[in-house]
Amino acid sequence: MKKITLLLLIALPTTLSLSAQSITGDDVKNQFIKEWERSKAYTLDYLNTMPADKYSFKAMTASAALPSRCSICHPVLPTL
Repeated sequence: MKKITLLLLIALPTTLSLSAQSITGDDVKNQFIKEWERSKAYTLDYLNTMPADKYSFKAMTASAALPSRCSICHPVLPTL
């Protein structure tokens, strides 16, 4: 009797926990569509704000502006 009670005490919370967290395929699909629409609206807003002649602009990072071997930032180490 004690073994059955112990088993139920362990199994019942686990079963309830698993059933409370079940996610259906429709839930995932609806969340994906919601996020896709949000992203689409943000991108369209961004593109409508930016002038069309700037669409081809490519940002240059600070590291790309430096020479490939900056002796101050990256000292040359002897090759072994």
